[in-house]
Amino acid sequence: MRRSSFVAALFAAVVVAGCAKPEPKTSVSSEIAARLGQYTPVKLEVDTTALTPRQRQMLPLLVAAARQMNAAYWQEAYGNGDSQLATLSDPQLRRYVEINVGPWDRLDDFAAFVPGVGPRPAGANYYPHDMTRAGFASAVAGGGAHADSLRNLYSMVRRDAAGRLVAIPYHEFFKAQHDTAAADLDSAARLAEDSGFKRYLTLRAQALRTDDYQASDFAWMDMKTNTLELVIGPIETYEDGKADILGLYMIRQLHGQGGLGKESIDDNYVTFLASLLRAVRFGGSDAHGRANIVAFNFLESQGAFTRDSASHRYHVDFAKFRDGADSLARIILTLQGNGDYDGVGVLNAKYGTITPTLQRDLDRLRNKGIPVDITYEQQYAGRREDGGRPGGDAGRGVTRAARVARWDSPPAPAGPCALPPIRCT
Repeated sequence: MRRSSFVAALFAAVVVAGCAKPEPKTSVSSEIAARLGQYTPVKLEVDTTALTPRQRQMLPLLVAAARQMNAAYWQEAYGNGDSQLATLSDPQLRRYVEINVGPWDRLDDFAAFVPGVGPRPAGANYYPHDMTRAGFASAVAGGGAHADSLRNLYSMVRRDAAGRLVAIPYHEFFKAQHDTAAADLDSAARLAEDSGFKRYLTLRAQALRTDDYQASDFAWMDMKTNTLELVIGPIETYEDGKADILGLYMIRQLHGQGGLGKESIDDNYVTFLASLLRAVRFGGSDAHGRANIVAFNFLESQGAFTRDSASHRYHVDFAKFRDGADSLARIILTLQGNGDYDGVGVLNAKYGTITPTLQRDLDRLRNKGIPVDITYEQQYAGRREDGGRPGGDAGRGVTRAARVARWDSPPAPAGPCALPPIRCT
């Protein structure tokens, strides 16, 4: 039951999920303050002086399109966000709902943090809340066009008058948001001076009206000379950790071809381990977190690194790390290529749990008050945009994203280091 979902932000992605009925007004507690303390704000700034007049005219249009994606994502992840927020008088509680796009905490396995709110529906708001896996399996068991529509990544599933599961294509369910965003993209395309970016904007606008995204995806990959960058619409989210693991392999291949000069690439393995330790703090409810728990435990089992119990330091063995990463990439690609759902379950069951030792290290970080993630603050055209988390997954296989950036913009500042010390051997 994979689905495609949406998030929108300017200069950064917001990816979090939620869904439930509005509850009575409540006040903030020390618990909410502590939850907010898991995040540290990062101010994002962009210098638009290097842009041409036409490019500066395009920015408000791209931002407006992004806001439509945010509205659609609330519907997917929760429902009517305004109705939820209207019940909350405390600004801190409201802020935490905004960060999580709903009343369930993504850093706490989607535990409800708004009093009176029940458990998060397994299918968020993509499916009827009373639908079970068995019910879905029964609905698609007969195959055919109806089953294919229910499995379609670009659809919402609802019940008809007879209680039968039916699929509603995104471009119909989110017609108001998609049509408005598509019109903004068309207007921006008319202003675009880069032919590749113009083509992408035109095709993406068409895709929002039809749910046929392949041509615009290819157009995005074909862009080479654009100064502005935009990613908008249903975008596949982090599901299996393959991208990161294969990234290590691709870096090694690029280095072998001389693309990275003569410098050693061993630091990449240290950085990768550090990134695993950071990402597992997102917990098992986050796809990125789950994938990195598997990667961390698998690599440890291969001797890629060891931990000194006295100093709490991790030691990297470069040769074993390289071999372990290749082995995990081979396993993941084989499972994916064979469509081996049961095999994926076995891999997750064996390696997808945080061990007591790792948990103690994570607890040490928490006890030191080191934030788990960041939120962002930015100014654009005199308007402050308070975004949510820039990472995570939407829970259905694809994230609705809208990111606007300049290729030549300086990178956003990173959050504080949230990792144990790592040594190299």
